[in-house]
Amino acid sequence: MTKGPSTGVGLKEARALACRQGQICQNTKGRGILYDFAIYLMLVTIHVRVRRVRAVAISPEDLVARYPRDLARLRRVPATAVSLRELWVRTSTGAWQYFLVLDDQIIEIPAAAIPGDTGSRHLREDAPLPDRSSLPGTTPSREKTYTCPFMVPSK
Repeated sequence: MTKGPSTGVGLKEARALACRQGQICQNTKGRGILYDFAIYLMLVTIHVRVRRVRAVAISPEDLVARYPRDLARLRRVPATAVSLRELWVRTSTGAWQYFLVLDDQIIEIPAAAIPGDTGSRHLREDAPLPDRSSLPGTTPSREKTYTCPFMVPSK
């Protein structure tokens, strides 16, 4: 009986998904690590912890029971208007679930719809990314742009 993919497979896939969103900075391995990597977007930094679960799907309530230490470590990262904390879970079917970790609750982030998606299973690097636009007040809208007044060329 095989044990399944090695533990680094989920982290490798998660890094590939994160690279599709923006620049990443991976944490080095060490004791007391708070998150696996950070994603740097234009106006927000996302600190991500990655876990694998043998279930087909997991709920926020199950996360509290299964990963209390990971949630406690993520909550040590300060959550501000420009800094988010997320826990990404790879299920046994190869699908990804994304969770926003707040101080007092955990909110599941729905996966973004891919144009032309037939509803089939997404594996590896082609999995849908988290759609943070549905979360109220957490991240800025993609349609709005901001120009720094100090970066505007002078006349």
